[in-house]
Amino acid sequence: MTATHFQSNIPSAKAQPTETERQEAQRLYEAGNAERKQGHWAEAQNLYEQAAALDSSSPAVAARQMLADIMAFRCKDYYNP
Repeated sequence: MTATHFQSNIPSAKAQPTETERQEAQRLYEAGNAERKQGHWAEAQNLYEQAAALDSSSPAVAARQMLADIMAFRCKDYYNP
């Protein structure tokens, strides 16, 4: 029997982000926070995902998960049509 390999949509973590990538991740995280505070949750989620892709130690990683949990709780129909 052979093992089946699945492709993951999760980008592989880089060893260390550059300083420019860290700064861009921080900018995206802050922009995501601003969008979230205005109630633009989809935009915030996209910005958090971009920040997390640049820097896996960014606070955007936790913010992205928190926002996903909130959306799953508040918008059950969105996730379960």
